[in-house]
Amino acid sequence: HPARFLLAALVLPAALAAQSTPEILALTDTVPLLARIDPNNCTVSICPPALPPIAAPFAGGVAHDPRDRATWISDGLNLMKIDVRVGCATVCAAFPAPNLPLGVFVTGLACNEETQRLFVSHSNNVIQTYGAVGCVLTLQSSCTLTLPPNHMVTGLATDDANQIIFIGSSPWNGPGPVSEVNIALQTSPCIPICPASQVIDCSGFNVPFITGLGYDPCRHALMVSDQSQVTVLQYIHPCGGFLPVNCCTGVPGQQLTGLCVLPS
Repeated sequence: HPARFLLAALVLPAALAAQSTPEILALTDTVPLLARIDPNNCTVSICPPALPPIAAPFAGGVAHDPRDRATWISDGLNLMKIDVRVGCATVCAAFPAPNLPLGVFVTGLACNEETQRLFVSHSNNVIQTYGAVGCVLTLQSSCTLTLPPNHMVTGLATDDANQIIFIGSSPWNGPGPVSEVNIALQTSPCIPICPASQVIDCSGFNVPFITGLGYDPCRHALMVSDQSQVTVLQYIHPCGGFLPVNCCTGVPGQQLTGLCVLPS
């Protein structure tokens, strides 16, 4: 499938959109901007959250919390919560990311509203689980994921119906194996339950550097952002890997640093 060049738009393939109507939320780097895309008609609305520019090319994250219909975002150093329905209005003002060591960045976010948990990944491959109520985060657990040489965790997404978490990583620290996605139980995010899967874009090449993940549970589709595009992948549950369905360009002049599906 050829990439679809859309002005500041990322869009699901029509076959998926016809059966489910999620939107994609994508965070960009330098402004930053949050792009909200309607996959039915390809329209896009962009709003600027009150967040500093992304702190590093691999930093940043997005996670939607359906409980208050607000969205967690991070620039790598801070967390905040916004309402994308009303121009990225602040719901929780930006605050320093908790339990973040000096020189380490937030690289991914994912939310499970049923268990009231927010998952946060760091550039040192630590994955933290927080109890999340409103704007208050309470650390519940922390673990370190073992990855190939020079790999860094840079994207998280959850399949809440099956209580699993998808963890994307890429060789951000230097030459290493190609990008991959690990799958683990949300209760043990650093213990993969499947062999790691490579992710292929629509050109047949490996996605070079993962910057974000999102999951559409209705269509069993994993969205993977690299710096310039989003690849929509069919997930073959539980350990069958991912097949590319469609690929879409990102926001012109901006790099993508975080991704989620609305609703998640």
